[in-house]
Amino acid sequence: MPLKILADFSAEQEWVLEPGDMLYLPPQYAHDGIAEGECMTCSIGFRAPAYRELAGHFLAWLSETVEDNEELGGRYADAGERAATRPAQLPAGMAKAVAERLKALQWNSQMVSEFLGSHLSEPKPGVEFAEIADMPLRRYATLATRHGVVLAPASIALYDRSNFFLNGQAYEPPAELMPWLKQLADNRQLSAHDVAACAELPDLMETFHHWTLEGWLQLGPRL
Repeated sequence: MPLKILADFSAEQEWVLEPGDMLYLPPQYAHDGIAEGECMTCSIGFRAPAYRELAGHFLAWLSETVEDNEELGGRYADAGERAATRPAQLPAGMAKAVAERLKALQWNSQMVSEFLGSHLSEPKPGVEFAEIADMPLRRYATLATRHGVVLAPASIALYDRSNFFLNGQAYEPPAELMPWLKQLADNRQLSAHDVAACAELPDLMETFHHWTLEGWLQLGPRL
């Protein structure tokens, strides 16, 4: 079934793309692409999430933090409530009690940032990483300082002021480690020189080793 969103479309500008060319269309710009001659084309869409959608994911993420909230501990109890005379009527006291407890669900901008980092770095459904059965840490450290490390093609790395996010997992690394992780996220790699320079930082090599075994990180090309 042809996709026609606009009933009346009139082109204002036109481009003919040559092999290897790419045309970027900003949001809210309509377009109509026509293949001229034998060719292969590829369209990649970037969908901005609706706030309603983000709200649903955020509340689901927030519910996972309830275990750390003492005010939301325990279970609902109706001690002192009178026996119901109408078995199907929802007790007003129950709604009031639950509403009071739910007021304890509070959040701030840092929590929202942590949610966004975890949510936006979550791999898409169906993505699989090539795990490594085993590689001794000492052997891995030697190879990493010799060849550097690169993020696996499917890995998504993000960061905010104090957290580093990789494939849906949030980390709060030491301050001295954060600049290197930011560089890894921005450049998607650390050279052998970079890895050697920060190799002595606490837990760095163990963390890289773990990510590599998971398939999230790879050793650099062996030149």
